Amino acid sequence: MLVILTETERYPDLDPAEAILRLASQKIYDAVAALDDEHWNEVSADKLLSQATALARAVAYKKGIDTKVKSDEEIALESNQTLLYETLKRDNPRLYKELQEEILRIKHKNKGGTANDG
Repeated sequence: MLVILTETERYPDLDPAEAILRLASQKIYDAVAALDDEHWNEVSADKLLSQATALARAVAYKKGIDTKVKSDEEIALESNQTLLYETLKRDNPRLYKELQEEILRIKHKNKGGTANDG
């Protein structure tokens, strides 16, 4: 447990499940790398493949969940932005126009242009 806490302290944005998967992957790699030829022949190929497959499935499942959560968050954000823009356009057209101009200026600036390039 201390190793997981250390890993999450080292990388604060790291999801604890991701830390566990990283540590499990590293432990498996270390164990396989430490095997000499004599012990390597004693390892059951079926068991090794089964465990590797289980780990790969866990990683794929986590990535799928992360993608779904991000997609749901993006959909919610877009819905809120649309509602905000529609309300602003209806209730305060001048501010809406200024906001749109500022968004275009920032996008242009981020693409490498200057504010005066028009």
